[in-house]
Amino acid sequence: MSPQQIHEDALDHRTDIYSLGVVLFQLLTGALPYQATSNWNMVYQIVHDEAPKPSSLRPGLPTVLDEIVARAMAKTLADRYPNWEEFAQDLAQAVRTRQLKIAQPEFAETEKFATLRAMPFFADFSDVEIWEVLRFATWERIMPGTNIMRDGEAGDFFCFVADGELNVSKSGKILNLLTNGDCFGEMAVINHKHNPTRGADVSALTRADIITVRGEALEQASAACRMHFYQSFLEVLSTRLAFANQRMSAN
Repeated sequence: MSPQQIHEDALDHRTDIYSLGVVLFQLLTGALPYQATSNWNMVYQIVHDEAPKPSSLRPGLPTVLDEIVARAMAKTLADRYPNWEEFAQDLAQAVRTRQLKIAQPEFAETEKFATLRAMPFFADFSDVEIWEVLRFATWERIMPGTNIMRDGEAGDFFCFVADGELNVSKSGKILNLLTNGDCFGEMAVINHKHNPTRGADVSALTRADIITVRGEALEQASAACRMHFYQSFLEVLSTRLAFANQRMSAN
């Protein structure tokens, strides 16, 4: 309920903008902007108290969302969004300029180790080799829709899905779905002397944690570590060939 409703003023679309600001606040934080033990206290807060910033309840939210929610929930009409177009434009602009990108989380070393240790790809790696991999691999959390690899581009790295779902496609046709533990992009690194290019697009369907290994980093790894990588690559390729044969037989 907007302050204008409480005052029994003449209402227009701007009271709905206020209400959507409240909904946006709740979507971002999981809580309502005002908490009260009685209706009278709630009414007093809506009229007199400034709503908290969403980031005060959920640290890490970008400042731009605090600003958008604050303007949508402004108590006076002069300070509120005058129309839906400006409200939508601010949200769209925030996305276009990547201001909504959440700060990258810090992955604990023990969490990283446990994640790799649980992956079938690293089953034959010793603990020492797992720790070696952690020294040269990078971890990143990406948002849905993020492109990781593009068809036709040169590649000097390969990746693992630590968490989430990725879509593999070519010319708009879906080829595969990658989930936790899957490896992808390794062929460009295996055939690096022939300047290979990516054979498909890979993008995130959900928020995903991606582990990336550069080809040059793998070349500098210990002999035992490299051996286990290439051994696992062969197992991955063997599984893919078997899967491809099954699909061809089904067709």
